[in-house]
Amino acid sequence: KIKSVARCFQALRMAVNNEVNELKQGLRAALALLKPGGRIVVLSYHSIEDRIVKNFFREHKLPKKPEGGKYFRIMTKKPLRPDERECRLNSAARSARMRAVEMVLVADG
Repeated sequence: KIKSVARCFQALRMAVNNEVNELKQGLRAALALLKPGGRIVVLSYHSIEDRIVKNFFREHKLPKKPEGGKYFRIMTKKPLRPDERECRLNSAARSARMRAVEMVLVADG
C-alpha cells in the first residue's frame, strides 16, 4: 500500500515539475555546451528518466564510421547501480542508475 502511494506521489511530482521535459532540455543544453573531453554523468531514479537518458546518449554516440562532428563515447555500457551496502545506508539509492558519456570531436575528412 505504501509503495502504491509513493508511486502516485512520484508520478504527480514528475508531472507538476515537468521533469521529463526538463530532463530532455537539460540533456540538449549539455550537448551544446560540452567541449571535447568533457563528460556528462546522469543519475536517474525512475525508469522513464533512465530510458530518456539512455536513448539520448545512443542517438549521439560515436558511430563506427564517423563523419566530422561532436559525438559521445559511452563510458557506461550498462547503468551503474548501487551495491547492497549503499542501499542499506541510503534507501533512496536502491532505484538509482548512473550513466556517463564523454564528448569526442571527429575532424572532417
